Amino acid sequence: MKKQILMTFTLLMTSTLAWADQCSTLPADKAQQAYKIIDKFIKSNEIAVLDIYCEACRDDYPIAIVADSVDIKEFQVKGYKEVLINDKNVDLAYLYLNGENIAKMVGCKTMGVDQYL
Repeated sequence: MKKQILMTFTLLMTSTLAWADQCSTLPADKAQQAYKIIDKFIKSNEIAVLDIYCEACRDDYPIAIVADSVDIKEFQVKGYKEVLINDKNVDLAYLYLNGENIAKMVGCKTMGVDQYL
């Protein structure tokens, strides 16, 4: 019985963790593409609001964030970069601009993520 409980718990934990960090590090070209999309959006809006939403995490609703800045940072693996919004690394799989998923815009493969909110 204890073995079954432990196996069930392990399965549940690994299945939820598998969704994390899908597009938080990207090949340099995709990161640059995402940077350009977000930067253009920030510059063309007085208040640039993006939505964070993780359906697989069972979020009830999107959380709006005001994007003041976007940047790209080298990742520890050569040829990969991270996209930072307001100086924080973001997972583009859960970031939406005008209701459209940014990871899908740049061609980052995701699982359990809709293209539109």
